[in-house]
Amino acid sequence: MTTTTIIPPTGARRSSICSISSTERAVDNDPHCPLCNPGDTLVLANEHCLYLQEPHAVLVGSGIIVPRKHRPSAFDLTPAEWAATYDLLQEVRAKLLRESQPEGFNLGWNIGSTAGQEIDHAQLHVIPRYADEPYAGKGIRHWLKQPENKRPG
Repeated sequence: MTTTTIIPPTGARRSSICSISSTERAVDNDPHCPLCNPGDTLVLANEHCLYLQEPHAVLVGSGIIVPRKHRPSAFDLTPAEWAATYDLLQEVRAKLLRESQPEGFNLGWNIGSTAGQEIDHAQLHVIPRYADEPYAGKGIRHWLKQPENKRPG
């Protein structure tokens, strides 16, 4: 079982398990990647993964789980990183249920620019969903299966 550490508010001392050392950054990570250098967006972490959140006006409570090491996509994760992603996802779910009581969740990976990946670092999107939002009941595939999205030919 992987240990998860909750990060204290900004300005408080962070646990060493949640920091990325300069050695790791230089050897394993891209110094220009914002997900390798998360700063104050770090909320939860375990040995192999980080949970990051930024304030979002529409997707309140949403965030991403990323591997600590720079991996371009979910297809590049190691078995240990997959297991750590699962463990951290359970912790994230518990935290979100405790704090904002969502009625559902969307989980998703965007892999490649055609699929909407904007940062070349694997990221599992965790989006809490609420019954009172305008698109309640519309899942990830809703937009993709619309007739306007049909390939030419």
